[in-house]
Amino acid sequence: MQKDLDIMSISRRKALAGLLAAGTGLAVDFTTTLSALAQTVPPQNLKATIKTSQVALKKQRLTSKHGKATLKSYPLKMNTQAAPLSANDAQVTFTRYPVSTTSNPDLLGLAKGDTGSDFWFTESGANRIGKITTQGAINEYLLPLQGYAPNRGIANGPGDAIWFGYDPLTDQAPLFAPFYIGYIVSGSGKITLYELPNSLIVFIAIGPLVRGPDDTLWFGNGTTTGGTLGRMTPDGHLTMYTLGSVYGGPYSITLGPDDALWFDVFGSNGNQNGIGRFTTSGDYTFYAVPEILNSDVIAGTEDDVWFSLGAANNNCIGRITTSGKLTRYYLPNHAIPNQLARLSDGTIAFSSLNPTAQIGILTQKGDVQLFKMPESSVVNDMIYAGWTNEVWFTIPDAIYKFRVTR
Repeated sequence: MQKDLDIMSISRRKALAGLLAAGTGLAVDFTTTLSALAQTVPPQNLKATIKTSQVALKKQRLTSKHGKATLKSYPLKMNTQAAPLSANDAQVTFTRYPVSTTSNPDLLGLAKGDTGSDFWFTESGANRIGKITTQGAINEYLLPLQGYAPNRGIANGPGDAIWFGYDPLTDQAPLFAPFYIGYIVSGSGKITLYELPNSLIVFIAIGPLVRGPDDTLWFGNGTTTGGTLGRMTPDGHLTMYTLGSVYGGPYSITLGPDDALWFDVFGSNGNQNGIGRFTTSGDYTFYAVPEILNSDVIAGTEDDVWFSLGAANNNCIGRITTSGKLTRYYLPNHAIPNQLARLSDGTIAFSSLNPTAQIGILTQKGDVQLFKMPESSVVNDMIYAGWTNEVWFTIPDAIYKFRVTR
């Protein structure tokens, strides 16, 4: 997982400058290929090994620092790609939507829009934010600053706004260049950037973003002194909460069904790794999970969260409740889970790179089904569409729709 993060960091440094050139989307239909594949190599139906345990909880009250972000606004430049053809439903279908306006878009984060009819994504290699409709039409928005790139952090916010983290590139931006959090209002074609004050905290990178229960933006980031959580209002008021000098990340953050923020915690040694829970009133609970490393964390349905855990001989998907009950689902065939998405019936979809690029499905009973992806590529982000058994995910140069019909 860390190797993938390093590769993505290097790729982000290749941001492109200049005006956006018009591009034409390519249509790829994998229905026939997958149908033929299913006749000779059917999906693997397997069983995960389930183990449960109780986690010791540590609770504390976090101190906060306050500041004000500097507001900057810019007009947007937009380009539209043609919509590719849609694949017909089958038992399993992958539909590929290439983002081909630039040679190296390096797609990372993915968020669902307010209406559910479109998805937004970051292009860290092309300094753009993109939008794709459920019909496959792609719009791209060129961001205003050279030497910068949007990172994996992207979230749906209030007021038809899509928020994103905006980082300086170490080989292009000046030393100590400021970090930004920005948002796009798609209806008005306007981008707003908030310059984060260096006097408040020294940022290494803005991490994952999520919309909080009070219509504020919450984000995680790594610093020179440890991990922090940030809260920003739409008018730029910023509050930072320090998790402690031994903690790093968070690398993933989600709003739980209990209206608390849940995130992964990566410490300086295994005993400091785990899952964190933070309420908007400042209460912090730590759940120790020693094997955790740069996990994806998503909300469950019963005061619980799910997370991926890829470690030597411990590749599993975890579920933890607010009472500290931990359930591990050890995956067969040496599958290494990465990105996660929860379907409406509680089934967990996940990506895996081992032994081949796969998308898998896990039920709470431990039933596992693995589907080989049409191409071998890392999945950078994954999100549930909100209907049927359909998830969308990003790879470096395309967006995929994955649907299972039963």
